Amino acid sequence: MVRVYNLAGDSIRLTNIKGSCGCANASVQRPVMHDSTPARIYLAVNTKHFTDSLNYIDYTIDHTGAGSPATYRVVVRLPKEQHK
Repeated sequence: MVRVYNLAGDSIRLTNIKGSCGCANASVQRPVMHDSTPARIYLAVNTKHFTDSLNYIDYTIDHTGAGSPATYRVVVRLPKEQHK
């Protein structure tokens, strides 16, 4: 789970989120954020077909604030026994 705050004090709504590969999934659980109340995003990665050469996933987050879309990068590190 990722909590997202808006430091400017305005209310911003998350409208969509998408991972950079088919192994990534995301769900917006609380779409509205303020300076004291976070938006909540749950991220998921299916590592079954994940390769060692690809070690990150970029999530593109659309929102109603300035600078939309935003990108959130997740670095994936697999245990050594999964690299075989």
